[in-house]
Amino acid sequence: MTAQIIRDYFFQFVCGIADEVWIQAWAFVALSVVIIGVALWRRKSLKVPSAILLCVYICIILLYTLLHRGDGSVSGYNFMPFWSYRAIYDGQLSLVIENGMNVILFIPVGMLVGLALPRIAFKHVIVYAFLISIFIEVMQYMLSKGFAEFDDVIHNTLGCAIGFGIMKQIKIFRNKIVKR
Repeated sequence: MTAQIIRDYFFQFVCGIADEVWIQAWAFVALSVVIIGVALWRRKSLKVPSAILLCVYICIILLYTLLHRGDGSVSGYNFMPFWSYRAIYDGQLSLVIENGMNVILFIPVGMLVGLALPRIAFKHVIVYAFLISIFIEVMQYMLSKGFAEFDDVIHNTLGCAIGFGIMKQIKIFRNKIVKR
């Protein structure tokens, strides 16, 4: 009985998604595959299970950022860097949570990149995070699924950098323990 309910709910969810969102989701999956393919070709040290988790997590971010909002939700753009900090200073404290959530959302991306590509340079992690975030912001604007902001790109990239740093520190700590 429970399995049938889950199947019915999933079917209703899948059928309720607009065709253009499916096209964008598959484009994003293809982009992820290309990124991983390039990393494989250049680094030859890709950890496949971690890379799969990375792709899945990126798809979850895409679904959350594009499907979580209804059609015609707030749409627009603001490309002025750090405008949200001025707004926070002026009393819009809800932006503190929004900025924090953008950072937190991308911490696992940085950690998974660090696991999937153990020898990747920090600057490449920043570029990947920046490109993924730009893609999401552009899709939000094009599909009228949110407000495209450069601050979101900055915070997402920061979150990825933090996650990558955490993963590097975990690896250093693990190596010290293993050597003992």
